[in-house]
Amino acid sequence: MSSVEGEERFDSFFMKVAEEARGIDNLMDYFFSFLERKTDFFTGVQDSKMAEQTVMKAFHKHQKRAIKRREDEKRRHAAEDEERRKKLAAQREKDKAEYEKLQAERRKQQEDLSKRPKIEEITEEEDHQQDHPMKDRQPTTNGAHAAAGKDQPSSSSSASQAANGTTEDKEIKDKAEEVVIGEDDDEADDGAPNPAKYGNGGKTDRYTWTQTLGTVEVLIPVPPGTKSSQLSVVMTADRLKVGLKGQTPIVDGKLHQKIKPDDCMWTLVDNKLVQINIDKYDAMRWWSCVLVREQMRDS
Repeated sequence: MSSVEGEERFDSFFMKVAEEARGIDNLMDYFFSFLERKTDFFTGVQDSKMAEQTVMKAFHKHQKRAIKRREDEKRRHAAEDEERRKKLAAQREKDKAEYEKLQAERRKQQEDLSKRPKIEEITEEEDHQQDHPMKDRQPTTNGAHAAAGKDQPSSSSSASQAANGTTEDKEIKDKAEEVVIGEDDDEADDGAPNPAKYGNGGKTDRYTWTQTLGTVEVLIPVPPGTKSSQLSVVMTADRLKVGLKGQTPIVDGKLHQKIKPDDCMWTLVDNKLVQINIDKYDAMRWWSCVLVREQMRDS
């Protein structure tokens, strides 16, 4: 049996005595009372100081062990704290780099959007001219046909080619309509994208989101190290606004559908991500986006 095991074999007994003694002073008093009443510890030696020396010898022995154990624990805790600080600093640097990368991607997307050509609306007359250019051409005179000679096709041949061109244009237009109809199949009754196709949510340049029929979860990245007291989160029945106090909001807009603001909640995850849980007012309807007119990328 090792010395440690030998010392520990009476632990349960001493623990019970210590609990009943209700304090270290009472415990020591009971112990020396036992020695005085049941043993000759105090009177069985010729030198009265030997009893005191025996007590002090055991006291100093265990005092040194206790101090050494406390110092070892302090060094171990200091090493663990330093390791945690290093890991935390490395994680903060990683989070900062990821956040900066996300912001750079967002700026690039905005630049790309600004460079895209704008959509120009045309009238029905202009659309008709583009679809049937042959109808707007002026017919040539007989003199012109005579001067052209054999190099010009006959009127019947030109009419046949025009008819063929019109037929081809119609076929192309019909095929385009079929493609549009096929895309519509991926949408719900209210024009919202099929939730199964988009993973019940989506991703924008500012947040990602998922949903069930009754709830929506929005995850918004914020600068690493952000504290809850620095955030401003406002949810009303039809609007969501999230950002840092005193700065331009990260998210601010009208919600796709009404919500129950009293049942919604938000929390800050790892000081870098705002998690918002939204309860839909209409719990039997899929959302196509979180904010109205929000550009969404497939997740």
